[in-house]
Amino acid sequence: MSTLHELIYYCSEEDPMGAVLLTGEWGCGKTYLVETTLAKALSNSHMIVRVSLFGINSIDALNEAVHRQWLYVCTPFLGKLKQQREKLKKDSGFFAAVGNALRAVNPVAGGVASAMVAVDPIDLIPISPEADDLASGVRKRVVLVFDDLERSRLDSLEILGCINDYCENQDFNSIIIANEDYLLTAAHKDDLTFQVLKEKVIAHTVLYDPEYAEIVHAVLTERTWQSEPYTAFLLENEQRILEAFAGEPPAGAEGLTKSHNIRSLIFALKQFFRVYVHLDQNHIPYMEKYLYSFIVYSLVVKNGYFKDGKSCSDIQKEDLVRLYPDYSADYMPDSVRKWVAYGVWDRSVFEEEVLGKRPET
Repeated sequence: MSTLHELIYYCSEEDPMGAVLLTGEWGCGKTYLVETTLAKALSNSHMIVRVSLFGINSIDALNEAVHRQWLYVCTPFLGKLKQQREKLKKDSGFFAAVGNALRAVNPVAGGVASAMVAVDPIDLIPISPEADDLASGVRKRVVLVFDDLERSRLDSLEILGCINDYCENQDFNSIIIANEDYLLTAAHKDDLTFQVLKEKVIAHTVLYDPEYAEIVHAVLTERTWQSEPYTAFLLENEQRILEAFAGEPPAGAEGLTKSHNIRSLIFALKQFFRVYVHLDQNHIPYMEKYLYSFIVYSLVVKNGYFKDGKSCSDIQKEDLVRLYPDYSADYMPDSVRKWVAYGVWDRSVFEEEVLGKRPET
């Protein structure tokens, strides 16, 4: 089965025996797959409630985030109302002052003003694994999606314990989105407690195997780029971009692992526009080779790479060439490398470099 079919099969289970862990590289499109492709495939029978664990620092905050997102998705009106009430709570100092002023004139009015801030009946509304879709009138199954597990400030053991409560005791189908390679670092891989809890909470692990050709095509066609000529240039070189972004390390690059981070690819394509403009204005040939080397270098600088299972931040030239045999320093001038790595751009030096390499006509 494909990744999508595995997720659909799990979400169709009425009595889930645990959560599903959707794992894969950072930025490879796991969240997009769940929020768009899976949500569309299940739109007639399910509602997807995604909760970001980024920065969550307590179980109370996690439960509050689940409650808030459940309301936003399952009861949009109450979700918006809760958002407004939260804004009022942020202004509680102002309302406290109003309450004190009213209390001086009328104790009852002052007490009502204070209660408006202190009590929120919406917080008392329970969440459930099924809810009526107000738009269609159909009762649907609710799927909880816990994203960015490895970016939470809580210990992963605490989070897994909390997720287990939603699965086992509250009967929610739950999907955990995370980079398992990162989670199973030296801190946890020998931790028996972690392994036992993982075995208890996670019923099935699904490795996301992206369709890179579809991803690159969507990136190029569904976004707005800086100019029409640049957009046309990118589309003309879609295959070259795919070659830089996709695929596994070639023969001879054993022990090395590529990055397939979509956010980093988009960032690289946006940044290359600056280089493209000067190349185009000066009629520099082989611009597609500059594009390829720029993407490759940017991906490695942004994400590093893995060598023999260890994350590397310093780029070793020989490793870069082993990973990407078509990479060439001739099409990645020093000025551009400094800009990508350190944020220092010198147009005059760049043009000196590229103009000096332009073949005589």
